[in-house]
Amino acid sequence: MTNILWVLAFLAMTVGNLSALLQDNVKRMLAYSSIAHAGYILVGLVSGDVAGAQAALFYLLVYAFMNLGAFGVAMLLAHKEDDGYDIGKFYLFSAAVKNSYVGLAVLGVLNSAVSIYYYLRPVVYMYMLPAPAEVPVPRPPRTALSLALCICAAAVLVLGLAPRSVLAFAERSVLSLLM
Repeated sequence: MTNILWVLAFLAMTVGNLSALLQDNVKRMLAYSSIAHAGYILVGLVSGDVAGAQAALFYLLVYAFMNLGAFGVAMLLAHKEDDGYDIGKFYLFSAAVKNSYVGLAVLGVLNSAVSIYYYLRPVVYMYMLPAPAEVPVPRPPRTALSLALCICAAAVLVLGLAPRSVLAFAERSVLSLLM
């Protein structure tokens, strides 16, 4: 079973990241990135111990807030014509290395490096390339969406700065499943 999860983790990370590289649409890029993140979560499960499962649960929580915030920003900035960090990864990859899955952890780190390219591409378009002749005016922020984005940003910040209590809760959750 571990070998199957290992292969699935590798494939999800690699296919998700490579597919995201090819996207021009931010929402599609985030969707393919989600596939890669599923692979990162599998790295924690491959390790087969409490620390790996704990890291996977922590990563899921952080990623949920991060992803909701990213999609919220994409929705906020979307135009009518539009179609439809890493601290958690450190815990995942550490659990894999601790349990002798160094190769999978290295592949995860390499895939994370690939993701830097497509995550920074919107920044390059916003700040480093000349603006198009006609720049659309963004819609004013919606109060509910703005509030949700603030909550997501605060949650990611708190989880990144003080992960211990959430990691302890995740560990207790995993241990309760095993007993």
